[in-house]
Amino acid sequence: MRLKQITKLLFIFLSVFALSSCNDSSSDYDTSGLSGDSQISSFKIAALPYTAIDTVNYPSLATTRFSIDQISRLIYNADSLPYQTTLRKCAVTLSYAAGSIGKVELVYPKDSVVDWNTTDSVDFSTYLYPKFRITPLNGKEPREYTIKILIHKEDPDTLIWKENVPTGYPASFDKQKTLLVNGTFYTFTARTDNKIYLSKANKPDNIEAALSYGDNQSLSGELDASALESITFFNNKFYAVDKNKQGYTAGIEGISWSKDGISNNVTSIVGVIPTLDAATDLLLVVTGDQFATTSDLKTLESKIKIDSDFPTTGYSSLTHNDRSNLNNCVLTVTKNVSGLGYVKTWSIKTTSDNSLQVTFNQSNPVIPKKDGIVTFLYDGYMYALTGNSFYKTVSYGYKWITAPNKEMLDTRIPKASGQSVIVDEKNYIWVFGGVPDSGTSPIQKVWIGRINKLRTKL
Repeated sequence: MRLKQITKLLFIFLSVFALSSCNDSSSDYDTSGLSGDSQISSFKIAALPYTAIDTVNYPSLATTRFSIDQISRLIYNADSLPYQTTLRKCAVTLSYAAGSIGKVELVYPKDSVVDWNTTDSVDFSTYLYPKFRITPLNGKEPREYTIKILIHKEDPDTLIWKENVPTGYPASFDKQKTLLVNGTFYTFTARTDNKIYLSKANKPDNIEAALSYGDNQSLSGELDASALESITFFNNKFYAVDKNKQGYTAGIEGISWSKDGISNNVTSIVGVIPTLDAATDLLLVVTGDQFATTSDLKTLESKIKIDSDFPTTGYSSLTHNDRSNLNNCVLTVTKNVSGLGYVKTWSIKTTSDNSLQVTFNQSNPVIPKKDGIVTFLYDGYMYALTGNSFYKTVSYGYKWITAPNKEMLDTRIPKASGQSVIVDEKNYIWVFGGVPDSGTSPIQKVWIGRINKLRTKL
């Protein structure tokens, strides 16, 4: 009987002890083992388009990479989103260094804080968009990240022009041709006295600075105004031919011209014909009824007979020298082409067996025929300038299109022909001179343009 009482008392004692342990006032939850890492490791945005502009711009979001500065707690896109991008209702995807976190809050201006469930859309269309506050699993020391979404402020495809009024620019001439050689502009002009003159100006580092030309000097030798169009710089020398088919050459100074030892049977200098190695590039010329190549305008190597339709004057040529692929000297023809009312494009290249291949490759002749056309390479296209309108082709003349309005000349530039167009190493387009369509005074201003997206990145 006594044993039963002892057992009963022991049971009551243990029950009371257990109950008191369960009701201990120390009920804090131990978080010491939970992660305190609240770093965001990746940030992505996606959105459904609402407007036509959205349809064009939003696909770039898929390839936009956001950088995360953990020290400054800044998330930003190094490459700006397209011009006029507006991010309204966006799906945001976050990844975390710890794998998981406690909670995410959106912190709006004026300290308005909202819990974010990761599926609610976020509006980035105004400067009032939120910061992201990340609280780790242990609930301590949350991190607050600022989001900076960069968007182009200017249309990257717009061609912006600046006017440059040179000092010392030739005051009177009938025609001009300007070349850029080793950082110096050589402006050759022809006058009514049948002579050619040369003025030089160093290309300024800052396009805001005016070009400053030196003395206007008459070229020495027997070179006359008929040779102006043919002047070409090749292998550190200038070359030209006159209307009598006499060739001439000059050194880098461009003043003293000589015909000694130079061929007297060159109808025209077509341009530089590239090869797989720049050291073996050649001048392409017309002699008699033949194309010929030469390295010095002394020894001519005849290639093939020229087509009866091929011009010897009134054209613009350029050299495309992709050494690993196409190697073309391309021509755009402006006149005397079988009575055609449009520009005709020719492509000339050397083949693997060192022969010459000449083709007329044009499917849609949209460029009207007009004297003084100018061609140049820019932004992956071949451009043609005539009548103050730009035309462009990616197929080197096979298919031309009219350049969009955002790529046109400034409306302040007078309509003219016979301009010189030069593209420099900073992607600036320099337009020199020309004879205006109305009036007889030559254009003495220089215009400098560049497509916004081709700005040099520092």
